[in-house]
Amino acid sequence: MDLLSYGTHGRFARATGIIPDYPSIGNVLETDTVGGVPGTYHPPTTAEVQYGVLFGPLSAYVGTYGQSALGDEDSIIKELFKAIYGRFTTVTNDLNTDVAGRFYKDVAPDNPDYPYVILSMISDVPEKTFTEDYEDVYIQFSLFSNSSSSTEVEDMYSHLKELYDECQIVPTGADLVWMKRENATRIDSDEITPNGTTHIYGYAVDYIVKISKH
Repeated sequence: MDLLSYGTHGRFARATGIIPDYPSIGNVLETDTVGGVPGTYHPPTTAEVQYGVLFGPLSAYVGTYGQSALGDEDSIIKELFKAIYGRFTTVTNDLNTDVAGRFYKDVAPDNPDYPYVILSMISDVPEKTFTEDYEDVYIQFSLFSNSSSSTEVEDMYSHLKELYDECQIVPTGADLVWMKRENATRIDSDEITPNGTTHIYGYAVDYIVKISKH
């Protein structure tokens, strides 16, 4: 007899007259049961999550579903993004503290908690010489805060610069030549929520990352 059967029909129910409220099978792992019925939930694998989307505890995994077959360039860009995110998670920094680890690839989830960071690629320009094979990758960090003033997002911008300006990261399969901040633009906006209109303070911060492929 599983826990639900015991709770509903056993001594607990007879003694208290209370029938516990247990989860539906869709919210129970496939390795467990509710009322003798196996659960149907399983944590997603990387192959089941859209390519490039960070997920899991501390956003430690990167989805691979729908990954395009662009060859070596695509692999290099993926490794570059992993290295950028790795610096965010493994180096003690104020930006991670500012956003409580909320760092997303390309798009934030629906109804996200604030503040947060989004990382996206703007363009990738190959540069070849007789002896070297480079990629000039333009990326953008988007910073968002719903604080009552711009102070929070200004701090985030300052801490982003501390973490990534001229930083040293090591993408697998490539050497970093430089990572330089190119531009920053304020992107404040008003967002309609169930509780009314909220003013969002934001920054779009562009970097150019030059890497030399092995």
